[in-house]
Amino acid sequence: MINATGSVVASPRFGSVSAEGRSESFTLRQNYPVTDVGGGALVGYIQMRNGQRSRPFYVGSQNTFTAPIDGRLFLLINDD
Repeated sequence: MINATGSVVASPRFGSVSAEGRSESFTLRQNYPVTDVGGGALVGYIQMRNGQRSRPFYVGSQNTFTAPIDGRLFLLINDD
């Protein structure tokens, strides 16, 4: 279970955003790790011991999930 609070200044373009991110046009999101959520949203991926990574996924302000693979969880903002 992940619970995220607060905000981050993602970039001058986004300004301060919560873990939910800021809605942007589809054109801008094409280069984001997770293309169907807004800029600055909290996203993550799992890196396995062999260096391969899972597909990035949306976390947001609250998410409960079972990791499909073993590895280290990385959290980042959804930005190009």
